[in-house]
Amino acid sequence: MSVAFVASNTVTSFLDYTSKTATTELPLAWEPVCLADYIQAWVVSGDGVRACQGNFETYLVAVVAIINEWIEHPDHTLNYVEYVEEPADEDDRVIERRVSKLFRDDDQHRFILDRDFFTFWAFRALRG
Repeated sequence: MSVAFVASNTVTSFLDYTSKTATTELPLAWEPVCLADYIQAWVVSGDGVRACQGNFETYLVAVVAIINEWIEHPDHTLNYVEYVEEPADEDDRVIERRVSKLFRDDDQHRFILDRDFFTFWAFRALRG
């Protein structure tokens, strides 16, 4: 598998996850304020693990690709598209979400780059 394919596939998975998951549905105990929060939620949900096929090196490529996407397209990377059941009344609504930082000001969220973080969630997602 080429790096470009992995990057494209995982970014698509991340964008799909963020566009279909409301902020209140993210598996976090806090309000997301940085890109690392959204990456963490993507992994914890299992979507990130499956997109990376449980492979940490693939995950690191994904993190770099997601950061690159966020830098190049900050206007849509984290948007949530609220589905409306009655399209005749109203179209799907895009709820804009923006963050201005990669990590929180404290160093606590740098753990998303830690092999143990990914391995723990990969084990849970792939083995139940």
